[in-house]
Amino acid sequence: MVFSLFTKYIFTNFPPFDIDKIQQLAIDKGIEEDDFDSLNEEIDLLIEEKEVLNYATNNLYLGGLSLTIAIFFYIISIHIALDKLFFKKFFEEPKYFVAARRSLIISTTFISILFLNLNGVDRNTLLGILALAILIEFIFGYLLSQNKTSSQEVEPL
Repeated sequence: MVFSLFTKYIFTNFPPFDIDKIQQLAIDKGIEEDDFDSLNEEIDLLIEEKEVLNYATNNLYLGGLSLTIAIFFYIISIHIALDKLFFKKFFEEPKYFVAARRSLIISTTFISILFLNLNGVDRNTLLGILALAILIEFIFGYLLSQNKTSSQEVEPL
């Protein structure tokens, strides 16, 4: 919740784009001062042409980092609530490490795909990143299950 409010504060109080570059774009394209629709269309064209990050400031990256952290904590809380509600008994603790691991994988995959898409990376590469994230989760799950079975096989003296 704190990072959501921080993200909102960043995006509402600090411009994510360089104002001088946006003003120069408006002058170059002949956009009048009060013509927000034309300016919005030009920014949409920048997004389609994958040139929008050339106009970005550090505020955009700080807001993106804060958004990633907020998504991370929301996914953890949803995962823990669902784990406790559907998979654990009343007296059992939910698996915090699993929730944090999956949340980290999901949030970093989400922000990586978003950032790389804005940089103009091919869609096949973006799907490869998604497949890699799923593969990493399966590998972690397999290794942890193997670790549990090998520790259960060893009998204490």
